[in-house]
Amino acid sequence: MRMGQGNAMEQRKALAEAIADARSGDPAATERAAGLFQETDYYGLVEHYLAYAGLGERQRDQAASRLAAHAQSCQFAPRTATRMLNALADLGPDQAPKLHQALAHLQQRWAGAPLARTCLGVFRRPLADVGAAFAPHVAGEALRSLRVDPDRFLPHRTDGFVMRREERVVVELAAGTTEQREQLAAALVELTHNQDLSPLQRHRAVSAMEHLDAAAGRDCAARLRAAGIEDPGDPMPDSVVVARVDAAWQRIEDAMRERSPHLLGELGPPLRPQDVAVCRQILGVPDAFAACLARHRYARLFPHELSYEDVRGMLGQVDEEWWQDDGDWGDLPELADDAAWLDRLHAYAEYLDSGGA
Repeated sequence: MRMGQGNAMEQRKALAEAIADARSGDPAATERAAGLFQETDYYGLVEHYLAYAGLGERQRDQAASRLAAHAQSCQFAPRTATRMLNALADLGPDQAPKLHQALAHLQQRWAGAPLARTCLGVFRRPLADVGAAFAPHVAGEALRSLRVDPDRFLPHRTDGFVMRREERVVVELAAGTTEQREQLAAALVELTHNQDLSPLQRHRAVSAMEHLDAAAGRDCAARLRAAGIEDPGDPMPDSVVVARVDAAWQRIEDAMRERSPHLLGELGPPLRPQDVAVCRQILGVPDAFAACLARHRYARLFPHELSYEDVRGMLGQVDEEWWQDDGDWGDLPELADDAAWLDRLHAYAEYLDSGGA
C-alpha cells in the first residue's frame, strides 16, 4: 500500500532521528537508519543522503546505489535525474563509475526524446565546483547537449544578461580549463558549419565564439558571409501587434489625462530596450505584453487583470546564484502567456473612451 503524505513525513523525521542517534555510536540506531533510508521516498533521499552517507563506507555505498538506481529509473523527469546525478557526485570521486553508468543508461533510454536528453547537459552548479573525477562527464554532457539542441544552449545576444540554466553551458565552459575551452571552440565552429541550422542559430554560435576567441569568431563570421549566409539579427516583434498596443495605450493615457490625471502616476516609465529583449528572447514573453513593457514597465490599473508590477524590479533580483535554483518570476509568466491580453487592453481603452472612469 502506498504510504500517505503524513506517514512519509513521519518516516523522514524518523530517519533524521536515527541518523542523529547513529552518530553517537548506537549500533541499533545504525541498523534502524539503514532500513529507513532504504524505504524512504524521493524527498527523504534528497534531504538525508549526505548525512546518511557520513555514517560510514557501507552507508555511503548504500546511498550511492540508491541515488544511481533512482536516476536510472526516471523515465519522464530529467530534472529529477540530474538532481540524483549531482547528489551522486557529492559522495566523492570514487562514485564516478556509477555516475558514468547511469549517464550511459539515461542516454540510451532517452535516445528519442531530445528535450529530456539535453537536460543532462544543464549545469546545476559552477563548473569550477565540480570535482576532477566528474568534470569530464559534466563537460561532455554539456557539449553533447549544445550540439543536439543549440537553440536552447547557445546564449542569447542580450548584452550578456544570461539567465537560463542552459545558457550557462557556454559561459561555464568558456571559463573552464584550457581543454574545456578548446572543446567548446570546436563545438561552436562545428555549429557554424552545420547547414541544418538556421542562419540565426549559426550566427549565434559565431557570437559565442567571438566572446571565446575574438579572432576565431571573426573568421567564422567571414566564412558565413562569404557563403552568402548573412546574420538576420534577432527576431523583431510583430509590428502590427506593437501598433495595436501603442494605439490602445494612447487612448488610455489620453482618457486619463483628460478625466483622471492623477492615475498617470500609476503608469511606470518604459522598460529599457535591452530588458525588453531579455523578456522576449529568454523569458518567452509574447509580443503584445513585451510592447506594453516597452511603454510602461509597470501599470497599476483598474481592472486588476490589466495590472502588473515593476518588471525591472523582477529582473533586478536575478543574481549569479539564480541559475542554480528554479527562479521565481512571480505572476509574470502567467500574465504574459494570456492570449487575451491585447483584447483586454483594447476593451479597457474602449471603456474609457465611452466615459468610464
